[in-house]
Amino acid sequence: MGEFFRGWRRKVGCVTLVMACEIATLWIRSHAVTDLFAIWLNGPRRGPLLAIQSRNGEFGWQNCGDAPTIGYETGWTTHASSPRSPYDLDFNTIPYWSLALPLTLLSAYLILGKPRKPAAEPA
Repeated sequence: MGEFFRGWRRKVGCVTLVMACEIATLWIRSHAVTDLFAIWLNGPRRGPLLAIQSRNGEFGWQNCGDAPTIGYETGWTTHASSPRSPYDLDFNTIPYWSLALPLTLLSAYLILGKPRKPAAEPA
């Protein structure tokens, strides 16, 4: 088994495969649960608010600018109580499949590809 992980390609391939599996897990979860996380960029209740969400198979983020209508905080999460719901913000989104698929293909190439034979050392 130690022979299989000799060289950098298969090690990087395994790390890439783990990242692809984690993104695929978030992709599946986002169809059942909507996660919304908002954080102040300049400390508590100061400066712009950054909102990050995961829902319907997409990862999204939105810089809300200076959001003076903030309602309450619970732990690490700040919930906005503006007239517009945080779920209605215009999020910049990336579908999870567009991240998971290339990582899976790259990991398959790195893991299953034939390793190069080491160059012969000059005598």
